[in-house]
Amino acid sequence: YVELRLHREERRQQLHENYGFWCDCKACSEPSEGSDRRRTEMKRLDESIRVDQQDRLKNMDRGERSVKRVLKLFDQEGLHLLTWRKLHCLSGMEFALRRGDVTS
Repeated sequence: YVELRLHREERRQQLHENYGFWCDCKACSEPSEGSDRRRTEMKRLDESIRVDQQDRLKNMDRGERSVKRVLKLFDQEGLHLLTWRKLHCLSGMEFALRRGDVTS
């Protein structure tokens, strides 16, 4: 429906404008600056991971750290999105393969 990494109010507003309802799930109904910060960080890390993947041999350590951090943030937010998790786990494996930590 909406980008889950947006701030709470932005998510609620988009749902209201596009689908005609005000979401009252726990993530949307309970204001939390911590949650908004985590979701903003998730989006920033996701962008950083993509850049690090394109750089190939540069920033593999940072890329791996970003993958671990974003997965931890998913857990803290209670977001169990299999597609996103698979994508980030695959990214982590690519960084490890490029560094030679794992053989193919």
